[in-house]
Amino acid sequence: IVQLFSYMPNDDIADILGNLPIRMRKDLLKLMKTGDIKKLQELLGYAEDSAGGIMTTEYIALNGALSIVESLKKIKEIGPRTEVIETIFILNKRKELIGTADLRDILVAPDQEKLHNIMDYNVISVNPEVDQEEVSLLVSKYDLKVIPVVNRKNSLLGIITVDDII
Repeated sequence: IVQLFSYMPNDDIADILGNLPIRMRKDLLKLMKTGDIKKLQELLGYAEDSAGGIMTTEYIALNGALSIVESLKKIKEIGPRTEVIETIFILNKRKELIGTADLRDILVAPDQEKLHNIMDYNVISVNPEVDQEEVSLLVSKYDLKVIPVVNRKNSLLGIITVDDII
């Protein structure tokens, strides 16, 4: 089972683990990598029908001070392990969410341009405690493909994709 988990997004693994008896869940977690365990325990700590309960922690977040060339290098490195590659989340030096950038915009921008110069500052986000129905309404109202989940300090915790809501 643990081998199958290596091919699945963390939010799907957390859903499966959350439906197992506690003893079996603990046994499976013991067989996993330390980094994965921490992420999964965090996801399991949220209510099942909350934004935190349906978010994934597999996304691309980059510092806004990076150049396009540096950004593309990071995207190639991180991209294969993420659920969403079309939207890049932009953080400041304090790791706070400050914007998003479409991969398309990054690809056509001049090489030395900084990410923060091409990003969209108008980001709609939710806290992890928000009910999934409210998340669904926001996604529908603003025609979003993905919505970030942030804590009170605006630190990016995860993202919710349209297919996570459906």
